[in-house]
Amino acid sequence: MNRYFFLVIFLLLLFSSGCSQNAGSVNLSLNETSAEISEMTEEVIRMNNCGGKAESEQVATRSRTIYTEGSGSLGVDGQVIKGEVSAKYGESNNISKSQRLVSPPGTRMQFVLRWTEKTWIGIVTAQGEDEQANYKVSVPVSVELISSKDLGCDTNVDNKTSELIAGNWKGTIQGKVDEFTADIFIMIEDNCEIDAICGTYSVPSLPCSGNLKLGRIDDDTFIFVEQKTNGEDWCGSGDFEYIKPLSNDTLSWEYKNPTDNIESTAILKRDE
Repeated sequence: MNRYFFLVIFLLLLFSSGCSQNAGSVNLSLNETSAEISEMTEEVIRMNNCGGKAESEQVATRSRTIYTEGSGSLGVDGQVIKGEVSAKYGESNNISKSQRLVSPPGTRMQFVLRWTEKTWIGIVTAQGEDEQANYKVSVPVSVELISSKDLGCDTNVDNKTSELIAGNWKGTIQGKVDEFTADIFIMIEDNCEIDAICGTYSVPSLPCSGNLKLGRIDDDTFIFVEQKTNGEDWCGSGDFEYIKPLSNDTLSWEYKNPTDNIESTAILKRDE
């Protein structure tokens, strides 16, 4: 009788233990929605070696990154989802790309790198849950040194003003490879500094609008990065606007989207 009693207790404990272990587990499903999309981004790196007596070296490196969004709606820890995504794309785990940068003594160098990455996008669902989470995997394919120049050790270089392009401007966009046209309105503040938001753009007919961040200055061309604030879902951030002052108080304006290979141009006039 005692043996039978203890055997029953043992089986009950074993069963309850197994149930508690499975209660915390979630059956996740990963469904890829977009595969191997090429994305191109530019990165500006500055190295200050003004007081150096020898070369200064830096290595820019990128490896695989995993982004997740909405894990809380599934009641699952984000690290658990990242683990599942990592396992699905395990062959890309050790891929990385690097670029060696060197700043000679007595210089303050600016390097512009262009990264090309392959991305995979998908959704994550859990058994018994109506909500879903999203994931994105990015793997570097190549890195290219676009330009390098010595900004000089004069600290006023980064404070170069935008007096020639400051003000309110308007023009008509013309697509380079199609018949797309649209009116655009640009506002640039005076004394615009690198890495500062100092302008806005608006294309009402799309509609798309946002802020302009000054990324760098190449000779007399001001290169801004778009940061969307309003508009349709397909209005993105991170595209580039190249603005160059012309001799007749007009501006040469050019738009580039490296990912989708979209380019547009315009001549901007002051919007009095």
